[in-house]
Amino acid sequence: MPSQMLSLKLACSLSPFLGTGHHFYFIELPTSYDDSSREVLSAFGRNDCPWMLFSDEKSKKSLLWLRGRIHQNEHGILGLMLCLDTNVGNSSRGWPVAPFSAAPSDTVQRVADKIKAKEPYIFSQESEAPTTALLRNVALSYAHPSGAVLSLQLAITLEFPHAVAEPVDVDLIVDFGNTRTVVLALEHNQAANGYLSQVCRP
Repeated sequence: MPSQMLSLKLACSLSPFLGTGHHFYFIELPTSYDDSSREVLSAFGRNDCPWMLFSDEKSKKSLLWLRGRIHQNEHGILGLMLCLDTNVGNSSRGWPVAPFSAAPSDTVQRVADKIKAKEPYIFSQESEAPTTALLRNVALSYAHPSGAVLSLQLAITLEFPHAVAEPVDVDLIVDFGNTRTVVLALEHNQAANGYLSQVCRP
């Protein structure tokens, strides 16, 4: 059966805090299609699509911090599910390097060459985040086993709120119970003079 291809252009604006892990967003796909487009989309309504890496349209690098999949939500609406990793760092963060046997002498160079085609995190450090909106044009393409091919171009506008206060160092204490769980944040606050009521945040 010859493959059928559908190309869509989408846009979204997101405002995540950096360093807060993975965020998930659902972007509805347009609802006005011709018959051939509906036939392509019908193959994607079973929620069997894997997570795919987006690539930057300018640099062509694979973006390890941005993934997407076609998803039908509980209301039967078909859309793009985004997974945005807000952590910052470079290729040395989060990449397991613990071989059980001695690695070949050219391993480091081969890994470095491979990483050049990827963007592991959105920024290498938080200070790189712009104070104004950042526009990234990204794309992904997925070929469904049925033969349908969906190509997406996404214009994603990112704004990163900046903290209005300095972070507070805390110890997180979790008490797992059978019926309820209690979490206590214990601040490292020298000014509290030992009073628990000043440092406990249940």
